[in-house]
Amino acid sequence: MITCALCGKQFRSITNTHLLRTHGIATAEYVARFGKTLVSEETRELKRRDGGIDWEIVGLGKAPDSLIALDIGASRRRIAYERKKRGIPAFCGLILTQEDNPCRSQYEAMYDAYLHWSGIEHQHEVRVHGLPYIADFLVNGAYTEIVGMVPFQKYTKKLARKRAAYLAANIAVVWMSRQSVIELYEQCPVKVRYRTERVCQRCGKITHDLVRGVCRVCYMHVWRSEGKEVRCKQCGRGFVRAGKSRQKYCSTDCYAQSMKCIDWPSTEWLEEAATHKPLRQIADSLGVKPGALYQHMYRQRKRRDTATPQLISDFVADRL
Repeated sequence: MITCALCGKQFRSITNTHLLRTHGIATAEYVARFGKTLVSEETRELKRRDGGIDWEIVGLGKAPDSLIALDIGASRRRIAYERKKRGIPAFCGLILTQEDNPCRSQYEAMYDAYLHWSGIEHQHEVRVHGLPYIADFLVNGAYTEIVGMVPFQKYTKKLARKRAAYLAANIAVVWMSRQSVIELYEQCPVKVRYRTERVCQRCGKITHDLVRGVCRVCYMHVWRSEGKEVRCKQCGRGFVRAGKSRQKYCSTDCYAQSMKCIDWPSTEWLEEAATHKPLRQIADSLGVKPGALYQHMYRQRKRRDTATPQLISDFVADRL
């Protein structure tokens, strides 16, 4: 880092923008007054190191930026800068273990490559006995968790709950930081495996938007086929209820018929009651859902509003 002689702040390089906006002087005047260099030695070394890289053969966008940075010895920001400068989108493929199983993070794949290289027996994504969690690895009979996304608040809260559950169950766990995984991977000659394209297992469509290995169109068929057969509460006919749905009627016609069978109070009573109590309490007292009560009141109000002009016109016609 290099220190500005005027404000004392440290920068990788003192730019003309900083000098003009902060101090109101140009670069030439700063050099004439202080006679110092404007670029730090770290930045010079980075430029010398990156200067001999042929970016056309690196494979930008075909692998995660951080993995490319580790392979060629550059910074991840440098890789992202060169990729964006050439209009290449970021890698959105699938990172795999050495057995071609999907990983939830690149650090899992890096650690898996290191374990294969070291010849250590291990299993990836093992369910923890007695807990509703899945450990990243089971290495020599011990659960191993890789802590990767600490800056994210949601991940940190989930990690705290997981740590407390392990502690309460008295289960030994090895916690590894992402920096320790990177240090192990740097000395490992086994490269991380990844797949640049994702293909639907049913129709063969190439897309990154997969759900359980299939595209969303095919997943709708899978989702429906996973349902179970139930009986319609209105007509008694059997139908397949899709997925985790709580559908009770085989069609909208049966649902409409079931609504007619309810002994609804008068519209005036419902509107009067709605001014004093929430619709949810009224629906509970009638034994119906709040949505059904709301729809009933909406339909009755709509019928009344459409019937009022017709009654007025009939009354005027009779008087004439």
